[in-house]
Amino acid sequence: MFLHPVDWTRGMLSLQKKPLGEKLRAIARTRPFQILVLILAVCIAIFSIYRRFQPQTVAPCVTDFYSYYHSALRIGQRVAPYAGLANWIRDHTANMTAGPYTDASCMSGAILEYAYTPFLGVILLPFTWLPYTVALFVWDSCNLLFLGAAIYAFLRAARMSPGLPWLLALTGVAMLVSPLRFDLYYAQIDVFLLFVVCVGLCARVEGHPVLAGMLFAVACAIEPTLLIMVGFLLWKREMKLAAVTVFSSLVLILAPFLWLGGKALQDMLIIWRFYGGQYAVTITNDAPRGVLLRLLTPYPYTHPLTDVPGLATALWLMIALVVLLIALSQIAPRPLGGDSRSFLDVGLVVTTALLISPWSENSQFTWLAVPFLAVYISLRRVGLGTPVGRKLLAGLVGALLLLFILGDDIQYALLAHVGRNSIIAAVLVLLAATYLYPLFAVSAVILYAQRVDPTGRGDATARSQDLHRWSEVKRVHIVGGPGSGKTTLSHELAGLLEIPQFELDRIAGAGLAPAFRMERPLAQRLADVARITSLPGWATEGSFLWWTDELLRSADIIIWLDISSHVALRRVIARHAREYVSLVMRQKEMQSLLAAGRHPHLPHLFAFIRYTWAYYHRAGNRVPSTVEGLDDGWALTRADTERQLAIYVHKVIRCTRPADVTNLLRSVIASRGVSYPGGFRSDEQERQRHQLSADSQRICRATQS
Repeated sequence: MFLHPVDWTRGMLSLQKKPLGEKLRAIARTRPFQILVLILAVCIAIFSIYRRFQPQTVAPCVTDFYSYYHSALRIGQRVAPYAGLANWIRDHTANMTAGPYTDASCMSGAILEYAYTPFLGVILLPFTWLPYTVALFVWDSCNLLFLGAAIYAFLRAARMSPGLPWLLALTGVAMLVSPLRFDLYYAQIDVFLLFVVCVGLCARVEGHPVLAGMLFAVACAIEPTLLIMVGFLLWKREMKLAAVTVFSSLVLILAPFLWLGGKALQDMLIIWRFYGGQYAVTITNDAPRGVLLRLLTPYPYTHPLTDVPGLATALWLMIALVVLLIALSQIAPRPLGGDSRSFLDVGLVVTTALLISPWSENSQFTWLAVPFLAVYISLRRVGLGTPVGRKLLAGLVGALLLLFILGDDIQYALLAHVGRNSIIAAVLVLLAATYLYPLFAVSAVILYAQRVDPTGRGDATARSQDLHRWSEVKRVHIVGGPGSGKTTLSHELAGLLEIPQFELDRIAGAGLAPAFRMERPLAQRLADVARITSLPGWATEGSFLWWTDELLRSADIIIWLDISSHVALRRVIARHAREYVSLVMRQKEMQSLLAAGRHPHLPHLFAFIRYTWAYYHRAGNRVPSTVEGLDDGWALTRADTERQLAIYVHKVIRCTRPADVTNLLRSVIASRGVSYPGGFRSDEQERQRHQLSADSQRICRATQS
């Protein structure tokens, strides 16, 4: 990601030596590597399909899709699918010596293992138009597509567009881990839910909160426990998104009961209460509550330490509270965006939900794909060649190996040897919680990534080691939106580094509101950029993209002032007010004072406010295909800036707060032995700064002539 002003590393300033990340990307672009990845991904897919359709020795309704399919048939006939299971639960004894799902009930469809809302059956109604075996094959094929599409949507939300080989490679890795294999083998719904949520997240980042809310509502209407993410959206100040999600979810959940009747709703609530209560002690529940219940509650398949269910509940609530407080302390309370911190926050919410949930079984750990992808995004943006990147890679690989190694086979093998000795049984129960350990591991990696994330506080060690590197910097390009402070920072850095400063507004001949068009021809702009880059040192600033690529390529450091829109708007209005007061105060005669007091440029202010808001909130475009598009200032957006800077990620310093700019200046000043604040120590140094500023303006005028 874009580096914090005080968290950039050794190889980033050298143009002679490519970072490790660039070398790996170069290898990944080679044809043999892509062919190899494609072959491996296809082999993994074939193996997974073979495992899915190999002869089964269990009941024919072993797949969850059997219940989905027949429940959808009943819902299509306006019959609720809950009665069989709800009646069994009403008559069920507390010791759970029997199970509701037998071969006979499976064959007859008397008791369907269906605990979802009727909305899932409504979605799957088209599958009931096909014979069951054909529908199962189509559903399995869709699940493979859903998995790949979910990964693509999540990466696309982060402004990353993985090629087909990389996408297949990531999908293949996901299909190898035990939760995904479990989910695909039993044809469950979690992959589809993952797909819907990832697409919704992509829609939100692209600036479509209503569409995102409706997609989230589809997931929540199928699995209401996902409504926990509404609290996350409120914490992130996504009020519109949260409101759409809640309202749409309630409509989708309750609407089918208009024709199924109130009895169906009562039966569904009984089933939910069962799965959240007695059934939570099942051996497949790897949430902390499930482990505690197996240790402290009598259960036919394990031997607990003692019978104190109240203690199990108290300990679970304590763990849930601690986990929730840690998560809230780490999640940044600002709206979702395309930055890596937002995705790390989403990943932390997923791990938090799995930890505090009363029931997290094998298939639900499919959601671990989200935190793993979030760490992958952060790793890509930090860079493999950095110390932080290497630590992130080690943590990611370690957590992934735990997920590979520990899975269903280990879990069932350990539980099969649970003896009568309660101590041995307790140890085996703890060891058999195989998904809990990779969950803890990836949570720890996310917490570390958030601490060293480019939008966070940064790494003090790396900061102290890299202060001296500003002595090597001679070419700086500053980019950002209106009101971000580009001009002020460029003047400061030009003086500190003793280099000339250029304003791209002058070179572009930027016009005024409301057109905001560049009046100088493109050929002249490109020639001026070439003259600037031929100088041994320079500091340039501007919002412009595409025709400024030579500046991005030649710069030792690119500083991206990526402040929030409300800060930029406040600065724009304050700057206009200062200019207005200054204009009025300069007037000497009453007539000119009255003329200035009429505020003739108020329409310009309104146009600039609208332009600033559009820059920070529009989704953006690709490179304009015409010169007219390049000349249009309205084509510039923050989203386009992020996409363009992703090419030069290894040398981008991103400042999201005024404090980041202050830290950056402190780093520069400390590396040059100048006290802070106050800039230059002597009058001679101040004179040199003014002389450099005058020289830069002279050079700028020369380039325009």
